[in-house]
Amino acid sequence: MEVPDSRAPSSPKRPSSLLIHLLRDGRYQPAPASAALSGWTAAEIHTAMNEDEIKCSAATTDALTRVGRILAERAGTGSDDDRFLGAQRRESRHAGQLEGVRKVLEVLEILASRNIPVSAALAGQHGLIAAAPASAPLRAAMLCDDADDLARRIESLT
Repeated sequence: MEVPDSRAPSSPKRPSSLLIHLLRDGRYQPAPASAALSGWTAAEIHTAMNEDEIKCSAATTDALTRVGRILAERAGTGSDDDRFLGAQRRESRHAGQLEGVRKVLEVLEILASRNIPVSAALAGQHGLIAAAPASAPLRAAMLCDDADDLARRIESLT
């Protein structure tokens, strides 16, 4: 039984939580973890159900990974057949590549708006821009005197 963190105004005033009951000896009794989902605790399930739909927290991802491995072992599949983790890794690499491309395009756009020509040296710095921390390349693009200065500023931040 799930009582969400954010409820409708008409719902009873119960503390948010998730309760798991298992049938034992003909009666439902409270349990700390799911039997069907192999050790996923009531607290972990409650947290996952109340998180943002788009992003799972690290704790929820860790719990799902743990439960998935237990279920895979029970089903007799090994880590070679771990489609969830493989898909997660591919998605993460792809997202990182897209973020890097986005940063490079934003830097080039800032330089163009400031009438700073893109040199051959900068063309070889795409990897440096993509790997730089968060908004550092954007700040460097707004402050630099030329493309070589941009590269020096980014290098000093990494």
